[in-house]
This record gives sequence, C-alpha cells and structure tokens, in this order.
Amino acid sequence: MRQLTLLSAGLVCLAFSTACDEGVRGSQTPSLRVDPTEVVFGAPDPGTTTGTRTVQLFNDGQGFLRISKVKVTEDDDTPELSLLDAQDWAAGVREVAPGNSINVSIGYQALNAQADTGRLVITHNGGPDVVVPITTADIDPVLRLSTTPDGMINDDQATVEVDQASPGRMQRATLELMSWSIASLTISRICLVDGDGSCLAGQDTADGLFKLCGGIAESTEDCGAPLPPESLAFEATYNVSVLYSPPFGAVDTAVANVLIETNDANYPRYVVRVRGTPCVRRAEGDTCAGCGDGQITAGEACDDGNLINTDACTNSCTAARCGDGLVQAGAEACDDGNTEPGDGCENDCTVTVGPPDDDDDGVPDATDNCPNVPNPDQADTDGDGLGDACDPNPNQRDYKLTGQLMFFGGLGVD
Repeated sequence: MRQLTLLSAGLVCLAFSTACDEGVRGSQTPSLRVDPTEVVFGAPDPGTTTGTRTVQLFNDGQGFLRISKVKVTEDDDTPELSLLDAQDWAAGVREVAPGNSINVSIGYQALNAQADTGRLVITHNGGPDVVVPITTADIDPVLRLSTTPDGMINDDQATVEVDQASPGRMQRATLELMSWSIASLTISRICLVDGDGSCLAGQDTADGLFKLCGGIAESTEDCGAPLPPESLAFEATYNVSVLYSPPFGAVDTAVANVLIETNDANYPRYVVRVRGTPCVRRAEGDTCAGCGDGQITAGEACDDGNLINTDACTNSCTAARCGDGLVQAGAEACDDGNTEPGDGCENDCTVTVGPPDDDDDGVPDATDNCPNVPNPDQADTDGDGLGDACDPNPNQRDYKLTGQLMFFGGLGVD
C-alpha cells in the first residue's frame, strides 16, 4: 500500500512538475552564513585612495536561498563606501543553491583622512536581515620624494650625486616633495644642516659650494629662499633646488645635507645628502655636461673641444679671465685666483712690484735693520737698532758705533 502511495505521488509530480518542485523547495529551509562577519578597510596604500573588500554569502541550509536586497550604508555625510556590483543586485532576486555561495563587493573611495563606519545589509528568505559592520581607518600624511638626477631613495633619507659641474660652472639637483596620501602634507621646515644636524642660518653651506633654493632655480642669481605652502593636497608637489658650484682648481668631493621636516606620520625628519664632485676632463673625448664636444650649448661661454686649460677657452668651457686661477698664455703674467693686492700677483694679473729690498730677505730697505745683509728674522739682541746679522758687537749697545754707521751709509753698512 505504501509503495502505491509513493508511486501515485510520483505520477502526480510528473504531471505537475512545476508545482511539485515548488512544494519541495518550500519544505526545505535555507541558511545564510557570511564571511567575513566584519569588513575592515585599512588606510589605502601610499599613492592611492581606494580599496576593495569581498564578502562571501554561503547557503548552509537545505532549501534555495533567495537574496532580495543588498545595500551599503554609512554614518557620515561624505559617501566613501559603495556596493560595486549594485546593478547586479538591483536586477531582482538572486538565488543560491544549497552548498553554494555568491560574492558581494564593497568599494572604499577615501575623500578625507577621517575614519568612517557603515554596514552591509542583506535581506533574504532564510531569516531576518544580516548586518555586516564596515569600518575604515584614519589616514596619515605621507611624503614621497623624487630627485633629479635620480638618487638612492630610502624611507627617511636619500643620496644624490652631482658630478657634471666643471670647476667654475654649476649643476643643479632638484628635490620634488609630493603629498602621497589623502591626508594633507604639511612642510614645516627645509634647510641646509651642519655636521650636528642643526639648520644653517642662510642658504649656503659653510664652504660656499652649495646653495639651497626654492623652486627650480636656473642660476645662483635666480635662487630665492624655500617658501613651501602651508599644506599639500594629495599628489600636489613642491620643488627645491640645490646648486653645486665647484671653484676653479677644485678636485675633491664635497657634501651638503638638506633637512626636510613634515607631518609624515612615520618619517617626520627626512635628510637628503647631496654629494658634489667636480667634473674634470682629462682625456680627449671626455665631456662634462656637454662641455668638450666642440659645440657651444646653453650655459657654455665657449667650447673649443681641446684639453688646453691656458688658452682663451678653459676646459670648463668658460672664457679665460683674470682671477680664475689659470695663467692664460701670452695674456697674463700670473693669476693667483684672489683679489688680494700686494701678494705677489695683482688684481690685473701682473706681478706685484714692491718697495726696494736690496738683500732680498723680504723686509723692505726702509725698515730693514740690516738692509745689505739678509736677516728676515730682524733679530737685534742689544736693541741698538742694528740687527745681529750686521752688528759688530751684537751683545753690547753701542750708540757711537750706530751713529758712525748711519753717517757713513746707513744701518748695516760694514
């Protein structure tokens, strides 16, 4: 009898398949499980403002899970959370068979640096709405540094090499400071620092080889003090320049340290080390920023392409001049590279002509206590006005002898 009943029920289901299917479904219960049970957005990666999270909806029951509505809400007036596949969910009820799952994608677009809260709400046929909490993190300011020439960039320091400036010329290193998060970046100070890490008062290093400028300076005359804005919005930039100018005759590497202080949460003190090395042409074919190729380009006064440093065009592609420390053949008798008169080479690059010094001891005759006998130390033991080198009795003060010597030809006459 029981077999007959089952057979009869089977025949009825075959005749009315749709109704039978609905009946079976209705007799079974779906069960919704979500993973994760809370959505947490950390701060976006530096240089980005967006993030994505996925919530998986599992049907752990026996009946078909019907999801009729999915929505995302948040607690402030700035909409930063969204349902990425909203169109799919708005198309109608979506079914999930027993043992299967479906995904919901949530997007985060940071518009400010404050933390936010919200929720994912899922309406379904397996029970009351399921609510998944959503939180976002506070976002901290981030400094991103790039340099020209390219330097070695680390978390809190960088090193930049400038090695294309010939003695007497200039090379620029440019530092670009960028706000690399949605949180505004504040630059509180930019300065050159000494060996103790203290800011120097001016824009020049103590040795005068480096100069710090705001913006992209084309020359030392175009170099104003750094004046960064109060704050930089996301991806906004501010530039500073470090000008390296090795003097004529320079060969050694010098260093300038630039301190950048910001409100970067992790590295508020950033140090850029600029290493300047003079570029010296030593062999045919050597060039320094184009100098030496025989073509006059921007920044060059001349370019004869040779290695002769004493003709009208120096190896630095500057015009020879008095005071550059190079004796120009056929035009200068000397060139000591300074402006001190009477030091052997005058400001017009002629040899200093001094007062008479017959004994060539470096003391002019007018003040020499032995003008005919070399005695650069001017020793006078007995203090009689005659130097020991020409005093016949250097240990006895002899005014009579002094008077006779002066009468017959001046001090020091033997």
